[in-house]
Amino acid sequence: RAPPRLGWLGCVPLPPGTVGNAVTVTPDGQLFATITPVENGAPQLAGVRSWTSSEGWSAVPGSSLRIPTGIALAPDGHRLYVSSFVDRIVREIPLNSPGTTVREVAVPFGPDNLTWTRDGALLVGGLDGGIVDIMRACGTTSDPRCAFPGFVARIDPAPLTITCTVGLGDTTTTSATQVDGALWLGSSR
Repeated sequence: RAPPRLGWLGCVPLPPGTVGNAVTVTPDGQLFATITPVENGAPQLAGVRSWTSSEGWSAVPGSSLRIPTGIALAPDGHRLYVSSFVDRIVREIPLNSPGTTVREVAVPFGPDNLTWTRDGALLVGGLDGGIVDIMRACGTTSDPRCAFPGFVARIDPAPLTITCTVGLGDTTTTSATQVDGALWLGSSR
């Protein structure tokens, strides 16, 4: 088979004074991103922002979190799932449903990226450790010994409960995704 071909189409700049982490897109081109404002080098209360070509950026109601990390759009397009590493939660945010309750589930580690399994569960990759310790050990050095306990959890979205959590040892895991019959793991190192 021929290798994939890539072509540059353009970009959507983040709002000034912010950093982004994860993004998802709807079939009609609406973007959702986890975005954290930074003031004097320190992250502030953050959340999810939505972007459309006609409206630009706007805050998503119910999404205020400390350092939101991963994001996933429900297959039906009616809900967002957002992880907060610091708060150790995954939050479900209804879209286009005023008055609908925002739900969340506690995660026993710092959740990072979110992906869907073929059978409709949500996979959460993440790690355990303090954010400052992780950033010092992993983000500001090329030392290969950046090792924090990694985890993956499986969430059933209907009751919004964790059905399984697996510890992966000192792997600094940040993501997990299902590929055919295998689970692929990503690491920040």
